[in-house]
Amino acid sequence: QPRRRKRHHPVLRFLLRLTLVAAVVAGCLWASRNVGFLSPSAMADRLEGWFFGGSRGDGFPLSVDGDAVLSVGALGDSLALLSDNAFTVYNKNAGETARRLHNYADPLMATSGSYALIAELGGSRLTLEKRSGTVCELTAPGTVTTAAVSANGRIAVATGADKSHTAKITVYNRRGKELYTWVSADLRIVYLAFCADGSRVAAVGVSSHDAKLRSTLTV
Repeated sequence: QPRRRKRHHPVLRFLLRLTLVAAVVAGCLWASRNVGFLSPSAMADRLEGWFFGGSRGDGFPLSVDGDAVLSVGALGDSLALLSDNAFTVYNKNAGETARRLHNYADPLMATSGSYALIAELGGSRLTLEKRSGTVCELTAPGTVTTAAVSANGRIAVATGADKSHTAKITVYNRRGKELYTWVSADLRIVYLAFCADGSRVAAVGVSSHDAKLRSTLTV
């Protein structure tokens, strides 16, 4: 005779279904609150951390020998340091995870998210960096006065006077493609900053009027 299949108790089946529904709801809630954590760029950054972050290092404070430190900034969960001859990345244990030499005479570094922008003040060269390597290199359309980078890798660079203007702002995507430009007939741009999503740029400029110095904020 064929064996009779055991029937699960209806209460047990109900509890199993309830547990499954609760797990799905909890997963959806976690995902909705951690969209950035699950984004492709965030996952790529974590992979970079696993491959390049390591666990080397003796901890902070950190002694930097022989180089003049010009700027430091957060690079994801790492520390970016710009010296007079190199761009260096350290992990949370002060272990060196990346080091790239530069020959910029007067370098400026700006960081946001996992990106670092190095610009040559008084020159025209710019380099967009991540911990894993150089993303792109650019030549500005004039003499660089200041620059900024957004968390999604957009680049804003201000250049000095030309025949038709006193200042120009050019915005690029992380691949170096020009997105838009803005010019001024009376300002000299001294500071740039992106909004959180990288869709807008704030610029601080200075001008002279009636022998007085005046500053202007433009978004």
